[in-house]
Amino acid sequence: MNSPFSFRWLGCGKGFVESPPLPSDNAYPNPCPCACPCPTKEGPEVAPTSFEERKTRYRKIQDAFVHRRSSTSPVIVEIEPTTACNLACTFCPRASLTRPEGRLSEEDFLSILENLGNPPDEGMLLFSGFGEPMQHERIAVFVRQAKQAGWFCGITTNGTRLSEPSAEGLLSAGLDVLQVSLHAVTEATYRRVVRRGSYDDVVNRVESILPMCADKILLALNFTVTPWNREEIRGFGSYWRERGISHINFSPCHNRGGHFRGLRQASGPPPSTRAHAGCWTYRNALYATWDGRLLACCNDLSGKTCRGDLRCTPLREILAREKGREHLFEICLSCDFPFR
Repeated sequence: MNSPFSFRWLGCGKGFVESPPLPSDNAYPNPCPCACPCPTKEGPEVAPTSFEERKTRYRKIQDAFVHRRSSTSPVIVEIEPTTACNLACTFCPRASLTRPEGRLSEEDFLSILENLGNPPDEGMLLFSGFGEPMQHERIAVFVRQAKQAGWFCGITTNGTRLSEPSAEGLLSAGLDVLQVSLHAVTEATYRRVVRRGSYDDVVNRVESILPMCADKILLALNFTVTPWNREEIRGFGSYWRERGISHINFSPCHNRGGHFRGLRQASGPPPSTRAHAGCWTYRNALYATWDGRLLACCNDLSGKTCRGDLRCTPLREILAREKGREHLFEICLSCDFPFR
């Protein structure tokens, strides 16, 4: 099946993990009015990037991701600002996280930034991970520091903490891409897929920042296709395209490295027949936890696949140690991620 929108939908497994009991409506804190109250004046000014440059760069990154085009340098470097999250999405295995949880310190971030080395010409530093980045009060400071280091910079957020003040802080910090994960076009489906929060509240928050983001920050939407929301794909795309958002990313849910045993892609060879040596994600989408550990990928919930510590080891040294070597991790044997 082909989506009529920006990117191809590759299908979704029919089985799904059994969900834990729904939390109460008051199980998470109310969104703060501003994710970072005082970041915008710290440090030297960030050279602006034109909106057209942002669109071109983002399209190239998404194209490399969807079509698994390799590069001599990482296409995406994902950094986890925090493991705290105020939602409980059905397709996220965060509840099974056994590695340490915490928040990225500014000192550690600066060390990681230095050890990443020079930014790649076609890559992106993305604040995401197993938490909600906008819950970190220094997120706009991190964005500004990444931009000052020359990175093309993005954030993936669930949208519950977006506001005009927080968007203004990110805009002033020089953010290039803001990806909002929404996954529904009705309140009932949102509650089924996300299980906390309010669809109407997030929609109102996104729509409130559209005018200030227009032709400045590239605003994109993420929609993870599940058995419960697949009938809303067309409605979702139509609704947001009418409001001027042209970048809509539809992606299939998957078993997250075997942690969701009920999930399987509709077609393709069994995942165990493919060693990770050919895994696009391992080579091109680097994942750093809040405490600086470089993991094989985000689906390592235990931290057993640690490749090195970016707080104290340059990335080039970590990659040099791995050159010519093959590693096969337990999570690779069960993974059915379509972009691997």
